[in-house]
Amino acid sequence: MRVPALGDRDRIGMTVAGVVGTLEDLGHGAEFAWGMAPACLATRRQLRATGRRPARGARPAAFLSWRAGRRWAGLYPVTDTVPRTPASPRALECLERARTVLRTCRVCGTDTGYRLPDRWDRTCLSCQGDPDDAA
Repeated sequence: MRVPALGDRDRIGMTVAGVVGTLEDLGHGAEFAWGMAPACLATRRQLRATGRRPARGARPAAFLSWRAGRRWAGLYPVTDTVPRTPASPRALECLERARTVLRTCRVCGTDTGYRLPDRWDRTCLSCQGDPDDAA
């Protein structure tokens, strides 16, 4: 178990449990290197894969770090987790409508089957035209 001295490299720009600051501000306890965390601790992604989530208001018990401490994830005790609440049919319907809007060309209105990037102004390739024609 390695607990580093906090310095500039431990400053974070993301939120975990609604808090922004350093790992020390988050109640930084133990820090484990990639692949070294005990089986009784899991990340949010690992919990989600098993159909569970951290209990409401739960804070990470430890942290998993990789890329020389530049990347990290909170580790939660598996025993303190609760089953995930499935999305309601109405919420799933709203998500599908939003995804459809992001796949639909603004010019011709066709569903491309993939999300159209904003840099393309959400238009399909056929509606963008040939860049040589503009010259």
